Amino acid sequence: MLGSQPTASAVEGYARASLSLPKLESAKRYVLLACGKPRVEAYAKLYADMVRLAKESEGTTTVLVPFTGQDAKEMLGRADITITRSGGMTAGELLALRTRKEDQKQMLLHVESVADKRATKILAKHLQKSEKQDALEAAFEESALEGMVPWEAGNARYLMKAVGAKVVIPKIFVAVLRNSSALPFTVDWTTLLRRRGFGLDEIAFATAPPSGCEAAVCTREFDDLPLPETVAKGNSSCLSALRYFNGPSLTSIHLHADAVANRRGRLKNGHMCNGASFMVRKRPERVGAFFFNIDSAAQAVTSSCGGRIMNCGDFVVPHIF
Repeated sequence: MLGSQPTASAVEGYARASLSLPKLESAKRYVLLACGKPRVEAYAKLYADMVRLAKESEGTTTVLVPFTGQDAKEMLGRADITITRSGGMTAGELLALRTRKEDQKQMLLHVESVADKRATKILAKHLQKSEKQDALEAAFEESALEGMVPWEAGNARYLMKAVGAKVVIPKIFVAVLRNSSALPFTVDWTTLLRRRGFGLDEIAFATAPPSGCEAAVCTREFDDLPLPETVAKGNSSCLSALRYFNGPSLTSIHLHADAVANRRGRLKNGHMCNGASFMVRKRPERVGAFFFNIDSAAQAVTSSCGGRIMNCGDFVVPHIF
């Protein structure tokens, strides 16, 4: 029940997600869908669409019950699971319901979809101090609450603390009910890798890997960090060659603090892949090629550290043994 002015796409999203829940053996699951004021054209259409969807899903153990213009307090009181917003009146009702000793309903708070880039920045911050799944959940909650009006965000935070409410969007509704993990937003990998301390060449390689370098291409994990300098194994000439090939430690005065911290003792243009170590640089053009002889720098890495050089499109990739 998303209030008197529900987001139509959200109502439909929760309805369709409910139909994907596991089949019940000997009972039915009733999903009550508040469709807004019937005199508003958009909500009249939403109601008609939900009636149509309910008819299409007849015969399943999930029964959709769209309604409009009715008092919902009895439904809210009897429901096992509620999906609401966190306005003042609704928050008060949820808190009052929790005072009933027998009330153990699961309270979910709907939020609008979050901005992927903003959520990714928050994810990078939480990865500094939390495990991957905890960081994902914290980033989703924080970015979702940031997008709300302050008083509703404050209500949501209090409900999460007082009654164990969880924020939700249709995309992760089923996963939340199953207490399983789900990716609540699309990670902006360019933003995340930059915040994790990777250099521009490494980011370009990771986000659009060229053909011919399959050995160096891995599925990136959220908690990946640049290649540690310990790959040199105490060999000073190897470390010097790696640092030169890697390039300057800072490329921008606007570099985020997290990136600076993640580059300490690490090579920003290097990564691990299936236990192997790789350095990555994009072949410089024109004047850049005059100041940085990439082939000579790559040869110094493989000569000092051991390995082989892979040429992949515009990238030179030393594979360090």
